[in-house]
Amino acid sequence: MSVTESAPKANTDEIVLRLLNDIATRKAEIESLDKPNYQTNRSFPMVEGNNSSAVNLATVRDVGLLVKCLGVVVLNQEACEKAAAQLDIAPPLFKWGGYTAEEWAHDIRVMVAKLQINEKKSKLATLEARANSIISPELRREMELKSIMEAMES
Repeated sequence: MSVTESAPKANTDEIVLRLLNDIATRKAEIESLDKPNYQTNRSFPMVEGNNSSAVNLATVRDVGLLVKCLGVVVLNQEACEKAAAQLDIAPPLFKWGGYTAEEWAHDIRVMVAKLQINEKKSKLATLEARANSIISPELRREMELKSIMEAMES
């Protein structure tokens, strides 16, 4: 069901106002997620002990590369656990580049979410611009008046 079908009696300004409020809510949610707490230094060595091949996760914009990085950790952790099992010993604490698999997984999940946040921000900005372009002058004046009144109260 489209927005106009869900509110047949509502005029265009009311629909646009609801859309703008929804966009503002979504933007606030995104902003709260945009301040991550990293557990690693985000310098991921593709080969253990060889920092010359390190990937700077802070600059990665390709989800596929992030998946490969986590795959390296998962594969090596599983290999260590299997080797320890074959030797009938408890597996030692697994670390890759000085961090546990859980710490890498956390940071890589955060990086993937951050990339998705950027996509959502872009989409919301486009939607907001489109919604603002169809606001009537009367609603625009009403919104500005409300904004001024809120500023005066604070």
